[in-house]
Amino acid sequence: MRMLWAIGLLAVLPLAACGGSDSPTTPAAPPPTTLPPRSVVTVSFNPDPVVATPNADPATSSQFPFAYTYTMTIRETAGLSGNVNFWTEALENPVTGQFSQTRTFGADRVAALAGTNHLDAMGTLRIVRTNVYTPGGNSGTGRAITIHVVVQVGDDKGNTINSEGVIRIL
Repeated sequence: MRMLWAIGLLAVLPLAACGGSDSPTTPAAPPPTTLPPRSVVTVSFNPDPVVATPNADPATSSQFPFAYTYTMTIRETAGLSGNVNFWTEALENPVTGQFSQTRTFGADRVAALAGTNHLDAMGTLRIVRTNVYTPGGNSGTGRAITIHVVVQVGDDKGNTINSEGVIRIL
């Protein structure tokens, strides 16, 4: 009985090697990688709101009595990388509605503060911001200001993305 089983197995093994079709077997190709049509960029702040502190620098404290520090996080969420071209900041007095002059920080400043201005797909850049200020048109607002931020990114498909954020300084 064992002998018949062994002979039967030997007869079946060569058949298993036959393909049954004329085309060679090739591995399946991986699915194509499709990039999104444009980057999606968000900007957020930590902490938010920020509690201002007295400016401890005697060289500037009489002109700019308050200071703040926060981290700005720039995040790409669609899966298409790009470069941060610049960001702007404008300080608003929350009582009077007066705005300061808009300040622009270029790609070189982004790279100096974040290590690079390149924003990877699904990546983040973090920039620590420390500044001294006086509320513009101060009319009893104390140290409160609102900072309006716009971050501009040029993605790898040539699109320009402007992402806006607001942070409150108390």
